Amino acid sequence: TVRWELSSSTYPDLGYVVSPIQVGVLPNGEWMAIFGNGPFSTAGKASLFVVNLQSGAAQTLDVETTTGDNALGGVGVVRNSNGEITTLYAGDLKGKLWKFDYSASASSRFIISGGTALFAAASTQSITQPPIIYDHSKGGKMVVFGTGRLMTEDDANNTDTQAIYGVWDKGVDSVSRPMSTSLLKSRTLNTVTGSGGAKFYSLAGSAIDWNASSPPERGWVIDLSVVTGMRVAYPPQVVSKK
Repeated sequence: TVRWELSSSTYPDLGYVVSPIQVGVLPNGEWMAIFGNGPFSTAGKASLFVVNLQSGAAQTLDVETTTGDNALGGVGVVRNSNGEITTLYAGDLKGKLWKFDYSASASSRFIISGGTALFAAASTQSITQPPIIYDHSKGGKMVVFGTGRLMTEDDANNTDTQAIYGVWDKGVDSVSRPMSTSLLKSRTLNTVTGSGGAKFYSLAGSAIDWNASSPPERGWVIDLSVVTGMRVAYPPQVVSKK
């Protein structure tokens, strides 16, 4: 039996949800399904959907009010020691990474942390899949995500350089938001040819000084230019928490 259903006829901000939906309990005890609205919605906005699993009531939070070719992609979640969802991270089609903090008083149960995007990549670097979140050894979170889209024929023919980013969300930080790529150290992906013509890849780059202040260093970036058209179009996988 279908308990409830959402459709774009009722929720015009709902597009095509092309990434995994997160399900969990919030600190107030409500069980929710959480996801980005996905591309090709009527208004073309980037919106967070938070849906009550029991009632099917959906609340939305627009990350930007400007209409156009935008959408919110997959959502990564942070849970507290009780297993409750307290923080969200998600990117949009314009290359911005957003952080959301739990707020019991907000109708959507979340607010945009700091009132603006956490990080801004190039506007041609769409973030469609959920970020992976790690604890940082110096506090805060390390947010790892890739860019790229593969939803239309134009996307398939596009050769804009995409990237994988690792951005340190320090929490209490003097760095203004949205953070930019100027705060990141570059990593280079190289091709190595093995026996029988097999191709492997190596990664090179200088160490990050997490204590640097002039200028501060807030992570790393790997341009995916080693293969023309390379992009991240599927959810990244966690191999190790170390």
